[in-house]
Amino acid sequence: MTAAGTITFFAINRLPDDAVSLDIDLQGFGSSRLLEHRRLSHTDPKAANTEGQPDGVAPVDGHGLACDHGRLTGRLDPLTYRFIRIAVDIARI
Repeated sequence: MTAAGTITFFAINRLPDDAVSLDIDLQGFGSSRLLEHRRLSHTDPKAANTEGQPDGVAPVDGHGLACDHGRLTGRLDPLTYRFIRIAVDIARI
């Protein structure tokens, strides 16, 4: 039986107009798969939640990332914060 663990990444793209590439090497962790990916973003960098609009800026399910062949790859949209959890084989760590 293989012991499973997780790795958590927090990735931020602070650029207002440009997406950026994400490429993380996970090969030292054996098999890996994307468990959870949440995205927090808004087109207005000064946006904030208020009493009248408490969910104006709220996390949603992420998209555009893949965990294949020992790499986590994808693109981070402008003004985006990402929470990414990866399942790994901790027996290899």
